Amino acid sequence: MKVYLYIVKSLRNERIYVGVTNCVESRLDKHNNGLVHSTKIDKPYRVIHAEEFENLLLARRREKFLKSHQGRRVLRNSLLNKIARHKEGGPSKSVQGVEDAAKNLPGRRPGTLFAGGRQASI
Repeated sequence: MKVYLYIVKSLRNERIYVGVTNCVESRLDKHNNGLVHSTKIDKPYRVIHAEEFENLLLARRREKFLKSHQGRRVLRNSLLNKIARHKEGGPSKSVQGVEDAAKNLPGRRPGTLFAGGRQASI
């Protein structure tokens, strides 16, 4: 079963949310329809990044890291900077192939983890 780590950004106040799902489009719809308690106040959202994983354990590990202090720093300093540079061509509400969206970001390989601020394959 394919599992996706996704990052959405609020169009209202630019707040970032990191989560894991098996269908990014339906999860984005839930965020935008106010069905997710932690994000309903900041809707609408746009998918700005997605990564594909082979199983839930690996996706949760990556999610846990990105929500940690060090992970937030990595997210802010590297991933979001890459996303900002490629904002025009990035994924939007109509995500067409989440794998392709993740591949379009420079230097990103789906299924990689950051360890100590460095990219390390899993």
